[in-house]
Amino acid sequence: MQLIQLMQRIFIFMWLLVFVYVVMVDTGSVLAATQPFSTQTNAVASAASSLGTVVLPDWEELSLSDLSPILTGGSIGNQWNETVGYDLARIWSPGEHPEDILKLGDLAESFAAQRFTLREIRNRTGIDLGTVALSQFPLLGEQTLAGLVEVIPRLGILPVQEILPIALLLKEEGIQIKARSLRDILVQDTFVADLQLNQIDLSSFSMATIPELESTVLQDFQNWQSQLVAQVPGLSQVPLGQMPSPITLMGNAVARIDLIWGATEGQRTRTISGSYKEGFAVPCEDSCAHLELHNPENSNAEEDGQLMGRQWISGQYQSVVGGSGCLQFLNGGREPTGRHPFGEVFKVVVWETDETTDTAETALFFRLSSFCGDSPYFLGPFPFLNYQRDDLILLGVVDGTVDNTSEITADLSQPLSSQPSAAANSHSSLSESLPFIPSSRKPNTRPCTSAVFDGISLDGLVTALSRLHGNSRNYQAVGEYVCVQGGGSCGRGIGANQTMSYTSQFQKQVQENPGGREWLDQIQQGYAPIEAEIMQFYPPQVQDQALQNAIAPLISQTQQELDPHTGRFFTGDRLLERVTQKWLGGSSSKVDSDYRDSQEHLTLHEYGVQVRQLYNATGGNPTCP
Repeated sequence: MQLIQLMQRIFIFMWLLVFVYVVMVDTGSVLAATQPFSTQTNAVASAASSLGTVVLPDWEELSLSDLSPILTGGSIGNQWNETVGYDLARIWSPGEHPEDILKLGDLAESFAAQRFTLREIRNRTGIDLGTVALSQFPLLGEQTLAGLVEVIPRLGILPVQEILPIALLLKEEGIQIKARSLRDILVQDTFVADLQLNQIDLSSFSMATIPELESTVLQDFQNWQSQLVAQVPGLSQVPLGQMPSPITLMGNAVARIDLIWGATEGQRTRTISGSYKEGFAVPCEDSCAHLELHNPENSNAEEDGQLMGRQWISGQYQSVVGGSGCLQFLNGGREPTGRHPFGEVFKVVVWETDETTDTAETALFFRLSSFCGDSPYFLGPFPFLNYQRDDLILLGVVDGTVDNTSEITADLSQPLSSQPSAAANSHSSLSESLPFIPSSRKPNTRPCTSAVFDGISLDGLVTALSRLHGNSRNYQAVGEYVCVQGGGSCGRGIGANQTMSYTSQFQKQVQENPGGREWLDQIQQGYAPIEAEIMQFYPPQVQDQALQNAIAPLISQTQQELDPHTGRFFTGDRLLERVTQKWLGGSSSKVDSDYRDSQEHLTLHEYGVQVRQLYNATGGNPTCP
């Protein structure tokens, strides 16, 4: 009897051990599969069979406030303030969300949130603006009264006593308002123009006390770039899939996580991670924690397919070169290695890897942005999706092309916006002139065509540029006076190529002639030169050589870059558009930027499109019959 009881106890004990082991293993799996925010499971299929499911964020539900808080603290100074046009300085602590760190200027290109009105934000979030105090919208308080009238013209014609916050401000300044309009007061009491609403306590006034405030576009306010996302009522709650420029999948390549390795690994050369600057195949020498990838099960890919055995290196151990323009050296010019399956807004980085549990954690890293460039992606880590072995993971674009072995089923990705990419962007004047770089391809042998580089006829391109500026191969042409970089660079397009007079290339060539420096100074102040002066300081033969020296390297450079909106290398019409954008806005300008010059003519995006249309109208070969 005792023997039977002993055997029973041993049997129960063994089952308990098995149960505890299973629970521990399953708990690891559950932890790996548990995501920090709302996700959706999407089917992945091939023509032949089902490949499984891939977990992705539900961008129609997720907002910045839903993303996980940052894990580490940090700070940056404001040494770039005069260059970028707004205050970069900020300090952040562990536990803060993206909206507490990022400013509208940082997300202008990616999300175009500055195109919102408060009413549009309300419509997407349900926020009750009637309960929001004016003090919770500091951008308004920073406006001068003259600036407010410019942004909201109706404020100028209304009796001041109907605009309660402004009435209180003027009374405290000793202004008799009576039945006067604000515009009348601004004319008669000129010092009032520079008064700001934040000079009074705005906490007792609601949004409704400023007429038409809710229908005013954010980017119409002065200094909108410097506002934290959290300082715009309701903006941090807008789903990222409902932004003016929503998150979009950049390619649909999906891989299976075959193995998960720790930091003891080294010498990994078949990587699939990197940066926009270095490309996405940056080798790793040591401390190469990574995900080893494989083609999805049941796919039609061959065993030597492009995904099998590729490595996504952990950015916790490997950094790469990143950034562009005036901000490229921020954080030492470095960012964690990773990928961009959701575009430029942030970088997805493999972070923690655990060989013992076969689990991995990813993180997001954001960047700072301005019209003159972008910092590396160094603001993070914000915990992102968790994975375990055999999970499917979205890669986006692999080697510049979409992986056709698998595709995510419809309704997963958002269509690209029909609007130009948003914002107060990374536009800059033409960068330092580059040396002439011959094309890597042989010139096209079509008759009647001058030099052709990487498929683009320089003759056709200059003709398109000339026609857009209202002339046809007119070496004496003078463009309108414009300013870029916040007024820091002003001048005119000169000659058949409409070379901007503020570029270093143009100035170097002109200053070689006696009196050239003085002539440039006059143009910078708005002077329109006469034909004889152009022939003296910038003759046709110099203009033609300048075109080759400027455009040819831009073509060679651009055709090696990935188009962030297609995930492919720039070719054909997109190559032509991007080269044209660089010609006008500089090599560091944002792709498809909606930055306008001071005269509010074409955006960079529109400029590239119109030149492409004019170019194609002549077949890119205008000199042929």
